[in-house]
Amino acid sequence: DDVLIMTMQTTATSRPYLNAGTSLYTGGYEMSALIIPSTLPSLTEKFRLMIGLGSTLADSDQASGIYFLYDKYGEGNVGTASDNYLCVCKNGASISVVDSGIPYQSLVGRKLSFVKNTLGTEVKFYIDNLLVATITTNIPTVPMRQMINGEKYLGTGTIIIYFDYLYYKSYKNRI
Repeated sequence: DDVLIMTMQTTATSRPYLNAGTSLYTGGYEMSALIIPSTLPSLTEKFRLMIGLGSTLADSDQASGIYFLYDKYGEGNVGTASDNYLCVCKNGASISVVDSGIPYQSLVGRKLSFVKNTLGTEVKFYIDNLLVATITTNIPTVPMRQMINGEKYLGTGTIIIYFDYLYYKSYKNRI
């Protein structure tokens, strides 16, 4: 099987990203990814990771988006530090964040997925098929692209994250 490998190199400002596809604007979205981190952050190796949909190409600070965030030290524009995956809906300057309660762990595969209904009134976030958050506020109304964005803030070690699969679907009639 093929595996996508994201590497944050040995500089303190490494910013790997994958932004794919055309902008998705109206209707519902579905996203799913199997992620297997190989490295945990530390006080000497700080990084964050975003997986989902975002409005800003090649930038780890999304203007708007629906995504999972891992940011142990709260370095990014969300400003929430957690050992767990965070569920985020960001519409411009307004943001809703829910801590999933599920930890980001080295060498532990997690299936991350979310579904936005076609009315744009609700996003349900799942980890390993378990509903971990339902967000009904600050759901973006602007065009977005599929994205995996990483950003390293500190350290000279290499950070590697494996993705077994990525799945995105846009639809108009599912609620």
